[in-house]
This record gives sequence, C-alpha cells and structure tokens, in this order.
Amino acid sequence: MKKLLLITSLLFASFFMHAHNDTLYANTTTVSFDVVGEVFDYGAQINQVKIHYDDPVQTDAITNDTYQVTTDYTLEGVEVENGERVIEQIEFENENKTIILHLSYGVDVGLAYVLYWDDDAFLNHPLTVQYQLISKAIPLADGSELQPTYNQGNVSFGSVDAFTSGESSSGIHYRDYKPKDDGNKHPLIIWFHGAGEGGDNNITQILGNKGASAFVSDEA
Repeated sequence: MKKLLLITSLLFASFFMHAHNDTLYANTTTVSFDVVGEVFDYGAQINQVKIHYDDPVQTDAITNDTYQVTTDYTLEGVEVENGERVIEQIEFENENKTIILHLSYGVDVGLAYVLYWDDDAFLNHPLTVQYQLISKAIPLADGSELQPTYNQGNVSFGSVDAFTSGESSSGIHYRDYKPKDDGNKHPLIIWFHGAGEGGDNNITQILGNKGASAFVSDEA
C-alpha cells in the first residue's frame, strides 16, 4: 500500500512539474493593442500599432516577421476594403513592455486611410476601423515564451484627440480646441472646410487634411 501511495505521489509530482513547465514556456494570454493614426495633408491614415505586454520582451528576437497585421474597413456594416498592412519598423518602449509596429503609409497606401470619399454624394465618410493582429510565440526577457491572442483597444489620432466636439443651436457641427491657461493671450483661429470635407458628421472635417490640427501640433 505504501509503495502504491509512493508511486501515485511521484506520478502526481511529475505531472505537476510538467504542467508547470508547459505554463512557463508556452504561456497563453490575451494582449491588447492600440491603433494610432496621424493626419497628413492628404488625409488621416493609420501608421502605428502599439502592443502592450505585461512583461518585458526579448528585443533581439522580435522582427518584422514576428507579426502579421490585417485590417478590415467597413461603412455602415458594409465592407469597403481589407488586407494586410506592411510593417516597416519595430520600436520598443516602456522598458520593453510596449512594442510599436510602424506601418507603411502614404498617398498611395489605400489600406492606411480611414475616410471614404463618395463621388456621388461628394462627401467624406468615416470608416469603422478594425484591425487584427497575430504573431509567432513572443520570447520574454525571463526566458519564457508567450502564445498571445490579441484584442484591439483604442483608435487615436494624436493632436486630433485634443479637440472637443460640439453642435451649435442652428445644428452646425464643430470641433474646438482650448489651449491651457498659461497667462498669455492666444489668437482665435477659425478654420473653414469646403468641398464636402465636413461630411454629414463631426469628425471628417478634422480628419480630411492637416488643417485645424496643424495649429495644435508641436511644430506650431
């Protein structure tokens, strides 16, 4: 009986150690990532994905081929465009817990845009931005590996996010920015949009080109 108990104990210990090692070297978890865009003279585009890990990664083992980024743009539930984004560069920050994927962007990069121009209505329409991210196993600094699944978090556009939205008593949509009170006077700047850039909403007028947002940029 004692021998049976001893064998059972050894088997249990062996199983526990094996399970523990599996957890250590093939840890599964859900990781969030944010989608980051910027407004250029030719319109707003997504040019970064920021991935937030709980633990530092092994930086020399992370390459462009580690990740695959795909996007799905829809307008009122109808798919407009989808495909794979090109990763051009990888950057590490926050003590190597955050990875920034720098994506290809430019006038001719259709998958980067977040507005859809409707020739018939002569208006810009904001697209619903949905990104998907998959990766190989992620080596962590402590020697273990992570097998993550990813969930999209926020979509942000830098200086655009500094603007609040409002609507006048006559129904006109507007965006406004109030600088911090630093004791100095600041000029009142009114930026008008034409040619349909205002759209039928309260976001395309500030995403259509680098107009109003340029005044609150670091360069300004």
